[in-house]
Amino acid sequence: MVTTYTPQTAKAYQQTAEISIPEMDAALTIARGMFGNLEGKLILDFGCGTGRSSRLLHQWGAYRVLGIERNRQMLAIAESLPSPGIEYYHAGDARLWEYSEHCAAAFTSFVLMEVPTREELAEIHNTIARILLPGSVYVAITNNADALPYESEHISIRPVTGFTGKSGDQFLDRIKGEHQFEFIDHYWTRQDYNDILRNSGFSIEEMVAPKNAKGEEFPYLAIKAVKL
Repeated sequence: MVTTYTPQTAKAYQQTAEISIPEMDAALTIARGMFGNLEGKLILDFGCGTGRSSRLLHQWGAYRVLGIERNRQMLAIAESLPSPGIEYYHAGDARLWEYSEHCAAAFTSFVLMEVPTREELAEIHNTIARILLPGSVYVAITNNADALPYESEHISIRPVTGFTGKSGDQFLDRIKGEHQFEFIDHYWTRQDYNDILRNSGFSIEEMVAPKNAKGEEFPYLAIKAVKL
């Protein structure tokens, strides 16, 4: 079970990140539609991990991507992979502030649920807001608290012992299959995300959860916001 990433767990994560999981793929499809045309744009990818989301943004048409990651083990893997059109930075790199109000859109992909406190969520969104141009779109894929706990043949998301339904409480996520991988996520509601984004200078436009054929929501939520 991962709470922090070492070189070994970062490598295991990279193997998992390349697997197609229907629930995640559905959320990514919604996110793609929320962005609209990315051709010729400089895009910020905050919490890029091993670079899958940054490479995806480039495939979606972004001219250039700034991948930002707080974990140096994950960042090292991202930098080791072929990444045309992508520049990677550690979140503490002072050079990032040269890009203040430069990016035309921003993305966080399955990142926010790993953040344990509201203070850190606020810090992340203040950073994103600082780098974005006014009027730019920010898209986040994160947990859908309304669909938790969740179980399918691909993933399992269950509360840990002591879970009370309070914001920040822990869930155990498990990716099933050949490259099984477990990690800790945190319980954040739509209201939590709404409050944090508004306090960081964003206007919320949409919060959409993908659904299965029975109309049941998947455990992921796509959020579209605009920097004021």
